[in-house]
Amino acid sequence: MTTLKPPQHPDKNPILGDIPRVLEEGTDFYEALRNNFQDIARFRYVMKEFYWVNHPDYIREVLTSPNFERSLMVRKFMGAFLGAGVFTQEGKDHIQSRALMLPSFHKKRISQWADMFVEYTEAMLDGWQAGDQRDMSEEMMKLTLQVVSTALFGQDASDNAEEIKASLHLIQDSIDGTYPFYAALAPDWFPVMRFGKVKEAIDNFQNKTKALIEARRQSGEDAGDLLSMLLLAEDDKGKSMTTEQVVGQVASLLFAGHETTANGLSWLWYALARNPQVQDKLLAEIDTILEGRRATFEDLPNLSYSRMVIDEMLRLYPPAWYTERTPREDVQFGEYLVPAGTPVVVTVIATHRDPRYFDNPLAFIPERFAPENQDSIQKFTYLPFGSGTHRCMGDNFALLEMQLIMITMLQRFTYAIPNSFEIEPRPIVTLGIEGGLPVTVSAR
Repeated sequence: MTTLKPPQHPDKNPILGDIPRVLEEGTDFYEALRNNFQDIARFRYVMKEFYWVNHPDYIREVLTSPNFERSLMVRKFMGAFLGAGVFTQEGKDHIQSRALMLPSFHKKRISQWADMFVEYTEAMLDGWQAGDQRDMSEEMMKLTLQVVSTALFGQDASDNAEEIKASLHLIQDSIDGTYPFYAALAPDWFPVMRFGKVKEAIDNFQNKTKALIEARRQSGEDAGDLLSMLLLAEDDKGKSMTTEQVVGQVASLLFAGHETTANGLSWLWYALARNPQVQDKLLAEIDTILEGRRATFEDLPNLSYSRMVIDEMLRLYPPAWYTERTPREDVQFGEYLVPAGTPVVVTVIATHRDPRYFDNPLAFIPERFAPENQDSIQKFTYLPFGSGTHRCMGDNFALLEMQLIMITMLQRFTYAIPNSFEIEPRPIVTLGIEGGLPVTVSAR
């Protein structure tokens, strides 16, 4: 069996390995791996070695085989900030949590929030005027936090709910700031350290969430929100989640449902501003189907092009751009052996932009996802929500939210970006936009 040689780069640093290139190139580094090695490669951060896979068969193995689990350091890191939630659990604990939570994200359940998505978007737009320049990244962060908070806690405007949201900002900033070090460099035994305001924010988040949980339990109220669904969920033995488990799930849902969706919407507005012909086609569909009225959940099957636009954004600019797993035992990919315990990286952004699987991959072409083209998309080449037991449970929630927010915003304004603006991706836990996204709104 042949051992895969590490990628050979003329400027490779003998001490730091590929760190300088990753810092300079971001996601382009992984696209270069694809261009040079296609399906499998190896790279190094100082003494820590990683394998990278891009072939659909290898990706399927990594994401769906029970031999693979989320890397220990990633779980330790996220657990230190978010607690014992679906982001940090593995094995039986993860399977149990997922089984308890999945019914809350059934399409019939999430349809109840469709009107709320529209109402909050309209309230945001009421404060805008034609000619305004808005930082769309910031606006989408605020809007999606409001949306996911209401979905979790209902219309609870208590001090606890507001403090939970305030603490989340500090926690997210700290995760984004320290994740690259722990994920890339720290050995599994290295402790995850949290100090000062971040530690206070984590403690405050957990305490306030516990207070909300206890108040809800004492009232016995089923508010119809996600918190009630989590508290009422029982496994096949009639066992429900503990308070600590619910706190961890709330943190995971807030983190995933806020930043990931906000970044997706930010990239969506960038794509539409840079592709005005797509924006025009969207407007025509919206005007024809809705005739000026609010969009509802029931309208969405008739707004097929708007869904294609969302799907294409998730292909070209996937917020969940990077995932990592570790094999419990040695695993073979073709002629190559990956030793047990070695992190294996899947960068879906590189796969989504692979010309072997998508023609003209850097072009924004929503028609790729027209019904008649769906069967031509090879399995495990389009993975905006992952796959396997760790596939995102909130995919239907996020798709519904993004589609209704986009439609509602386009009914009020059109959106443009200065020609001189150069986008700079910010690939950390999710794929964000560095420095924000300046968008000028114009009345329709």
